[in-house]
Amino acid sequence: MEFRPATLEDYAAITAVRRRNGLVSAADLTLDEWTHVWMANPARKAFPGLGGALVLVSDQGEIVGTVDQIPQVYEWNGRRLVAQAGSSAAVDPAYRRFSLMLIDAYFGQSDVDLWITTTANPVSSRIWGYYKAEPVPVPWYGEPLTCVMNYPRGVARVLRKRAIPGASVLKYPMGLAAWALDVVRRRNRMGAPPSGVRSVASFDERFDGLWSILRRDPNRLLAVRDRETLAWHFRIPMQRGKAVILVLEEGANLLGYTVLIRSDDKETGRKELTMADLQVASEDAKYVQSLVSGALHAARRLGVDIVEITGLSAVKRRVMEQFRLRSKRRDHCPFFYRARDPALHAALRHPEPWDPSRYDGDASLFSH
Repeated sequence: MEFRPATLEDYAAITAVRRRNGLVSAADLTLDEWTHVWMANPARKAFPGLGGALVLVSDQGEIVGTVDQIPQVYEWNGRRLVAQAGSSAAVDPAYRRFSLMLIDAYFGQSDVDLWITTTANPVSSRIWGYYKAEPVPVPWYGEPLTCVMNYPRGVARVLRKRAIPGASVLKYPMGLAAWALDVVRRRNRMGAPPSGVRSVASFDERFDGLWSILRRDPNRLLAVRDRETLAWHFRIPMQRGKAVILVLEEGANLLGYTVLIRSDDKETGRKELTMADLQVASEDAKYVQSLVSGALHAARRLGVDIVEITGLSAVKRRVMEQFRLRSKRRDHCPFFYRARDPALHAALRHPEPWDPSRYDGDASLFSH
């Protein structure tokens, strides 16, 4: 048994391993998309030595396991940090006793400053903890905010999940009751459509200007958000028609933006819009409020059933509380980090440096 970095020629074998082990979404990437993720990544241009996936190879030369990692560049007080974001992992059952070879290789990379994952499940969370990674110290990351846009469909989903018969009939009266209760409790307050917020089709040069402002924020850990990196990160959901880019403008100036990702559940018919990222100049609360309101109104126009917002900074979270959105608690935190530098790791144990979103890691890189 051996492990090695993956090559483009391994696409078919890696896809087969993913499918054999139930990673349907990860196996859904076309060769063009897979090539884009690994070869067009701006982080690899800045640091050519960074690798992509690692594969486990049997003594017969067959790829029987893979750990995907996505190089990213972060900035911290003007310092550039090389990060490897853990993505999907799969090993065939007959070879799982060798899984630690891949994980040891992932955490043993000497040219990495920061290891993160934003899509950990209960099993992988224990593995990250074993390797001295810690959950992101933002308590609300595990409590995403949701805004119900379609009450009947939401009620039907709950009824089906609890195996209550008659969901198709009961969803309308119970949906109306749920809506009325939220009105009384003043939940899901969208407000009037904000001025200055509009949808755009791509990332223009103004995003470089906004990034130059964001990166000056002291003691704030942020993944690079220049025009090139944003275009790379969201290319797949944009090409699949799943991404919505909203910008807040004042004349020709870009004051902020948010990116929303559409996902539809084929089994239940549920249509969801997830906020992948939200950034504003100087973290101005008025700008945040305008973009959140714009996102909710966009969701209504698109006819989705629910909007979900995960993480973000303490300032942004406080602004979002004004909209009286619902909060749901996950059974585990999907975001873990580990820094090579002990001083940096200690500094990141506090919530102030963090502005975590689904832009970190691979949570919004693909579209499912």
